[in-house]
Amino acid sequence: MDNAFEELTERGKHAQEIAQTRVGYLGGSDAKMVYKVATSGAGALSATEIKRLNVCCGNSKNVSTFGGNAATERGHDFEDYMVSVFAAMDVKVEREKFMQGRKYNHFTAMAHADYYAGGTVYECKCVVGKTTEAVANSYYAQLQWYYMLGAEMVYLVHGIDANQVADIVEIPRNEGFVAMLERGCELIDAYCDSIVALDQLASVAYTDAPQDMRDMIKSITAMQDTIKSYTAQLEVLKNSLCSAMVSGGIGEIRGDVSVHYTPERTVRTIDTKKLLAVFPDVATADVYTEGQRRGYITITAKRNGQVN
Repeated sequence: MDNAFEELTERGKHAQEIAQTRVGYLGGSDAKMVYKVATSGAGALSATEIKRLNVCCGNSKNVSTFGGNAATERGHDFEDYMVSVFAAMDVKVEREKFMQGRKYNHFTAMAHADYYAGGTVYECKCVVGKTTEAVANSYYAQLQWYYMLGAEMVYLVHGIDANQVADIVEIPRNEGFVAMLERGCELIDAYCDSIVALDQLASVAYTDAPQDMRDMIKSITAMQDTIKSYTAQLEVLKNSLCSAMVSGGIGEIRGDVSVHYTPERTVRTIDTKKLLAVFPDVATADVYTEGQRRGYITITAKRNGQVN
């Protein structure tokens, strides 16, 4: 009974420590978001991720009420079980090792390593119904995050039950991926003020918007409808002209307005997401070009009514 109480107390302390480091820090759980910014820019951030950055920068409170579920409890039990496993392996480890990396203007990079031993991190993931390879892929950004913080070696400890280890595999350092995580942190730091400001913009009902904005929206939607109509008519005419040229044996019409027929063909393109999934070390900062893109709006109009 006393041991169970001590375990719950330790879990509560750890949960409180994690909650405290939500402000002023980006941790391993944020690694996938950081990598997304490095590859796709700050514009790819979701509303949830923007809220997370607001908490990180201290602009809003961490109000998460998630108290865990069966899966998280199984994960905690598995981490407890690993104490005896490491003892049997005669590996002296430090539990919940706080690792701190570079300090940026708005945050510090950090992580809580499940187990740590002389530069080696053991990250425990109790995931049922998935192969160790699939688990490694799911948490790849978090595992590489440890290398960014200075880990010399990282191991994934895959559990399939609270007291059953499926495998312990080394996750090699990926220099390209680590470089992209560093770049992602730099981008978030550089654009942090403008990113977090997005969450502070008000959301209002259409009927509550100022009249001049509503007038502009009406004009835009009317123009969009006209453009769609003309685009559809244009495609019909172009297809008809294409068929007429082919049936008439004409491949090109020259003049002030020229028309050139290009026959149907197979086109091969590179799927960058698949490429980076297979060769993640290719994703160094050198292969990306960066530029400024103006802010924009997206308008979605329901077709079952008029815009007034």
